[in-house]
Amino acid sequence: MDSLVHPTQLSVWQRYLQARRLHKETSRSKNPDWFRSALELDHQLHLFVEDDEVSDAHLFSRQASKNAWTRVSAPAADLDEEGLTQYISALRTEHVGNKARSIGIVLHLADEFAISELAHSNERPEDFTELSQKLINSPQEVVEDHSTSTGELSFRLFPIRVKLSIP
Repeated sequence: MDSLVHPTQLSVWQRYLQARRLHKETSRSKNPDWFRSALELDHQLHLFVEDDEVSDAHLFSRQASKNAWTRVSAPAADLDEEGLTQYISALRTEHVGNKARSIGIVLHLADEFAISELAHSNERPEDFTELSQKLINSPQEVVEDHSTSTGELSFRLFPIRVKLSIP
């Protein structure tokens, strides 16, 4: 496939032609995994990045009977497109198998992980999605320690996968 051009640089007709070509020549119209989060996919490659290199790599496979984590070799940071294709092909051959339609790539970029207390007004939120958005957009309203630098840090609500019964 020829190189793609950003749609803002194309006329309406050229956008239509490029979209049609994408539809015809790629799996985007046939594989719904293109539109799912990497964490929702059954096979995920987790890459841990430190400084300028990938320090560790783990492959997660969700299967009907159990979930499995496998440590795999980390790719070199300077891989070109051909080298990356060979790396993914080797992963599929050795660990995933050819049944997998997709592999989600998850980059772990944090060089530090810390836990912060929520302000008392947010201890029992009505909506975790709203609280998560507040942490991303205006953490100073949600985090109890107001001395924490919100300009240098980013905050996320650790995902909770269980139903809570809050009295």
